[in-house]
Amino acid sequence: MIQLIHRRLRNIGNSHLHQVTATAVKTKQFGTIREDSDISGMIRNKYLSDIIQM
Repeated sequence: MIQLIHRRLRNIGNSHLHQVTATAVKTKQFGTIREDSDISGMIRNKYLSDIIQM
C-alpha cells in the first residue's frame, strides 16, 4: 500500500516537472542550458571524490 502511495507521489512530481519544463521550452522563457562539469578533475580532488563515487 505504501509503495503505491510513493509511486503516485513520484509520478505526480515527474508529471509536474515535465509540464513545467515543456511550457518553459515552448514559450522560450529560458535559453538552452548545458552544464559542462569536469568530472575527471572532480574525481581527482580528494575532497569531492568520495562524494561523487557514492
